[in-house]
Amino acid sequence: IMSRDPPPVNQWSPIAEQIGAEILKYGQTYAGAFRIWDTDRDGFLQLEELQQGLQQLPATKHIDRTTIINFMNYMEGMGVTNRRVSMFEFVRAVAPRTLALELHSSMLKELLKRVWICRPALQTLLAQYDRRAANTVTVAEFRRCLEEINNQLEQRGRPMLTDAQVASICEIASCGSRTIQYDRFISGLHVVDLGRA
Repeated sequence: IMSRDPPPVNQWSPIAEQIGAEILKYGQTYAGAFRIWDTDRDGFLQLEELQQGLQQLPATKHIDRTTIINFMNYMEGMGVTNRRVSMFEFVRAVAPRTLALELHSSMLKELLKRVWICRPALQTLLAQYDRRAANTVTVAEFRRCLEEINNQLEQRGRPMLTDAQVASICEIASCGSRTIQYDRFISGLHVVDLGRA
Protein backbone atom coordinates (compact mmCIF):
# COMPACT_ATOMS: atom_id res chain seq x y z
CA ILE A 1 0.00 0.00 0.00
CA MET A 2 2.66 2.54 0.99
CA SER A 3 5.79 3.27 -0.97
CA ARG A 4 8.92 3.11 1.15
CA ASP A 5 10.99 4.29 -1.81
CA PRO A 6 12.68 7.63 -1.20
CA PRO A 7 11.36 10.58 -3.19
CA PRO A 8 12.99 10.65 -6.63
CA VAL A 9 16.13 12.74 -7.01
CA ASN A 10 16.46 14.87 -10.12
CA GLN A 11 16.99 18.54 -11.06
CA TRP A 12 13.79 19.49 -9.18
CA SER A 13 14.83 17.97 -5.83
CA PRO A 14 16.90 20.97 -4.64
CA ILE A 15 14.21 23.40 -5.85
CA ALA A 16 11.53 21.44 -3.99
CA GLU A 17 13.57 21.46 -0.78
CA GLN A 18 14.21 25.20 -1.21
CA ILE A 19 10.45 25.76 -1.50
CA GLY A 20 9.96 23.64 1.64
CA ALA A 21 12.55 25.74 3.49
CA GLU A 22 10.79 28.94 2.35
CA ILE A 23 7.47 27.64 3.66
CA LEU A 24 9.00 26.96 7.08
CA LYS A 25 10.91 30.25 7.07
CA TYR A 26 7.60 32.13 6.85
CA GLY A 27 6.07 30.26 9.78
CA GLN A 28 3.94 27.78 7.88
CA THR A 29 3.85 24.00 8.04
CA TYR A 30 3.86 22.03 4.80
CA ALA A 31 0.29 20.89 5.38
CA GLY A 32 -0.71 24.42 6.44
CA ALA A 33 0.70 25.93 3.25
CA PHE A 34 -1.07 23.25 1.21
CA ARG A 35 -4.42 24.04 2.87
CA ILE A 36 -3.99 27.79 2.33
CA TRP A 37 -3.04 27.32 -1.31
CA ASP A 38 -5.96 24.88 -1.87
CA THR A 39 -8.42 27.73 -2.37
CA ASP A 40 -11.29 25.59 -3.68
CA ARG A 41 -10.88 23.19 -0.70
CA ASP A 42 -11.06 20.03 -2.82
CA GLY A 43 -7.97 18.49 -1.22
CA PHE A 44 -5.78 18.99 -4.29
CA LEU A 45 -3.68 21.77 -5.81
CA GLN A 46 -4.54 22.58 -9.41
CA LEU A 47 -1.95 24.40 -11.53
CA GLU A 48 -3.47 27.85 -10.84
CA GLU A 49 -3.52 27.26 -7.08
CA LEU A 50 0.09 26.08 -7.10
CA GLN A 51 1.11 29.13 -9.13
CA GLN A 52 -0.66 31.54 -6.79
CA GLY A 53 0.85 29.81 -3.76
CA LEU A 54 4.40 29.86 -5.10
CA GLN A 55 4.05 33.52 -6.01
CA GLN A 56 3.38 34.28 -2.32
CA LEU A 57 6.92 33.14 -1.41
CA PRO A 58 9.73 35.67 -2.00
CA ALA A 59 12.11 33.09 -3.49
CA THR A 60 9.56 31.91 -6.07
CA LYS A 61 7.39 34.98 -6.62
CA HIS A 62 8.80 35.58 -10.14
CA ILE A 63 8.65 31.95 -11.25
CA ASP A 64 7.23 31.50 -14.76
CA ARG A 65 4.30 29.25 -15.69
CA THR A 66 6.45 26.74 -17.63
CA THR A 67 8.66 26.20 -14.59
CA ILE A 68 5.58 25.73 -12.39
CA ILE A 69 4.18 23.16 -14.84
CA ASN A 70 7.49 21.26 -14.75
CA PHE A 71 7.56 21.45 -10.94
CA MET A 72 3.98 20.17 -10.80
CA ASN A 73 4.99 17.23 -13.02
CA TYR A 74 7.83 16.48 -10.59
CA MET A 75 5.42 16.44 -7.64
CA GLU A 76 2.93 14.26 -9.53
CA GLY A 77 5.77 11.80 -10.04
CA MET A 78 5.48 11.17 -6.29
CA GLY A 79 1.98 9.74 -6.74
CA VAL A 80 -0.67 9.68 -9.47
CA THR A 81 -0.33 11.78 -12.62
CA ASN A 82 -3.74 13.47 -12.88
CA ARG A 83 -3.05 17.22 -13.31
CA ARG A 84 -3.48 17.91 -9.62
CA VAL A 85 -1.27 17.51 -6.58
CA SER A 86 -2.47 15.77 -3.42
CA MET A 87 -1.22 16.68 0.04
CA PHE A 88 0.81 13.45 0.10
CA GLU A 89 2.56 14.41 -3.14
CA PHE A 90 3.14 18.00 -2.00
CA VAL A 91 4.58 17.14 1.42
CA ARG A 92 6.69 14.34 -0.02
CA ALA A 93 8.16 16.77 -2.58
CA VAL A 94 8.92 19.82 -0.40
CA ALA A 95 9.84 18.22 2.93
CA PRO A 96 13.38 17.01 3.60
CA ARG A 97 13.67 13.45 2.34
CA THR A 98 13.68 11.70 5.75
CA LEU A 99 10.80 13.79 7.06
CA ALA A 100 8.85 13.24 3.85
CA LEU A 101 9.08 9.47 4.29
CA GLU A 102 8.08 9.61 7.96
CA LEU A 103 5.11 11.93 7.29
CA HIS A 104 3.95 9.95 4.29
CA SER A 105 4.02 6.71 6.25
CA SER A 106 2.30 8.20 9.29
CA MET A 107 -0.50 9.90 7.34
CA LEU A 108 -1.23 6.82 5.28
CA LYS A 109 -1.26 4.52 8.30
CA GLU A 110 -3.74 6.72 10.16
CA LEU A 111 -5.97 7.10 7.13
CA LEU A 112 -5.94 3.43 6.14
CA LYS A 113 -6.49 2.31 9.75
CA ARG A 114 -10.02 3.71 9.53
CA VAL A 115 -10.65 1.66 6.38
CA TRP A 116 -9.21 -1.44 8.05
CA ILE A 117 -11.62 -1.07 10.97
CA CYS A 118 -14.59 -1.31 8.58
CA ARG A 119 -13.12 -3.80 6.12
CA PRO A 120 -15.82 -6.51 6.54
CA ALA A 121 -18.55 -3.99 5.70
CA LEU A 122 -16.47 -2.53 2.88
CA GLN A 123 -15.93 -5.97 1.39
CA THR A 124 -19.67 -6.70 1.57
CA LEU A 125 -20.56 -3.40 -0.09
CA LEU A 126 -17.98 -3.89 -2.84
CA ALA A 127 -19.23 -7.41 -3.54
CA GLN A 128 -22.70 -5.96 -4.23
CA TYR A 129 -21.22 -3.92 -7.09
CA ASP A 130 -19.18 -6.89 -8.34
CA ARG A 131 -22.00 -9.00 -9.81
CA ARG A 132 -19.59 -11.21 -11.82
CA ALA A 133 -17.43 -11.92 -8.76
CA ALA A 134 -14.40 -10.69 -10.70
CA ASN A 135 -12.99 -8.92 -7.63
CA THR A 136 -13.04 -5.64 -9.56
CA VAL A 137 -15.10 -2.46 -9.20
CA THR A 138 -14.86 0.98 -10.77
CA VAL A 139 -13.29 3.84 -8.86
CA ALA A 140 -16.74 5.50 -8.63
CA GLU A 141 -18.25 2.34 -7.09
CA PHE A 142 -15.34 2.09 -4.64
CA ARG A 143 -15.88 5.73 -3.68
CA ARG A 144 -19.60 5.10 -2.99
CA CYS A 145 -18.68 2.19 -0.73
CA LEU A 146 -16.17 4.30 1.19
CA GLU A 147 -18.80 6.99 1.64
CA GLU A 148 -21.16 4.33 3.02
CA ILE A 149 -18.61 3.08 5.59
CA ASN A 150 -18.39 6.63 6.90
CA ASN A 151 -21.66 5.83 8.68
CA GLN A 152 -20.00 2.90 10.43
CA LEU A 153 -17.06 5.05 11.45
CA GLU A 154 -19.47 7.53 13.01
CA GLN A 155 -21.34 4.74 14.85
CA ARG A 156 -18.02 3.48 16.25
CA GLY A 157 -17.10 6.97 17.45
CA ARG A 158 -14.26 7.25 14.94
CA PRO A 159 -13.51 10.36 12.88
CA MET A 160 -15.30 10.21 9.54
CA LEU A 161 -13.37 10.37 6.27
CA THR A 162 -13.41 13.74 4.54
CA ASP A 163 -14.03 14.01 0.79
CA ALA A 164 -10.31 14.64 0.30
CA GLN A 165 -9.43 11.53 2.33
CA VAL A 166 -11.90 9.42 0.35
CA ALA A 167 -10.28 10.73 -2.85
CA SER A 168 -6.81 9.86 -1.50
CA ILE A 169 -7.87 6.32 -0.59
CA CYS A 170 -9.36 5.90 -4.07
CA GLU A 171 -6.04 7.04 -5.57
CA ILE A 172 -4.10 4.59 -3.41
CA ALA A 173 -6.42 1.68 -4.20
CA SER A 174 -6.67 2.35 -7.94
CA CYS A 175 -2.94 2.94 -8.55
CA GLY A 176 -3.98 5.31 -11.33
CA SER A 177 -6.34 2.83 -13.00
CA ARG A 178 -10.07 3.20 -13.66
CA THR A 179 -10.83 0.00 -11.79
CA ILE A 180 -9.83 -1.38 -8.40
CA GLN A 181 -9.01 -4.97 -7.51
CA TYR A 182 -10.59 -4.58 -4.12
CA ASP A 183 -9.64 -7.91 -2.55
CA ARG A 184 -5.96 -7.14 -3.17
CA PHE A 185 -6.37 -3.70 -1.62
CA ILE A 186 -8.24 -4.99 1.46
CA SER A 187 -5.89 -7.93 2.04
CA GLY A 188 -2.99 -5.45 1.86
CA LEU A 189 -4.38 -3.71 4.92
CA HIS A 190 -3.07 -5.34 8.06
CA VAL A 191 -2.16 -4.36 11.58
CA VAL A 192 1.35 -4.75 12.92
CA ASP A 193 1.62 -4.85 16.71
CA LEU A 194 4.75 -2.78 17.35
CA GLY A 195 4.45 -3.37 21.09
CA ARG A 196 5.47 -7.00 20.65
CA ALA A 197 8.46 -6.37 18.41
